[in-house]
Amino acid sequence: MRRSLQAIERNATHMSRLLNQLLSDASVIHRSHLQRFAAVDLAETVHQALHEALPQASPAPRVQLAMTAEPVQVHGDALLLREAIKNLVDNALKYGGDGPLQIALTVESGQAVLTIADHGAGIAAADAERVFE
Repeated sequence: MRRSLQAIERNATHMSRLLNQLLSDASVIHRSHLQRFAAVDLAETVHQALHEALPQASPAPRVQLAMTAEPVQVHGDALLLREAIKNLVDNALKYGGDGPLQIALTVESGQAVLTIADHGAGIAAADAERVFE
């Protein structure tokens, strides 16, 4: 009975994540057509995305976070940026291997640089051309 309950919980969690991803995708598609860009604090957006993307259940993934202390202002849509970051984090957690997820936000020559790195095998050379389809 315990295994059955664990399977039900795992499936419910998976379905909840999938439903949230589908709803987010629909919202992103709709908002991308509006192109209502404004000043966005990318540091705050990264924190929000991590709060939403990282699983709350144990075991928690290992995350190494290196963020600049000051706000990082960019011109864009906060929701679209947050969803893009969540997608990158989600993929890194799924396919990133056993090492920690490394996230860094820096400012270099006046440009915001967000780096999300994992320790996975990477994309197969045969699939590299289709990544952005």
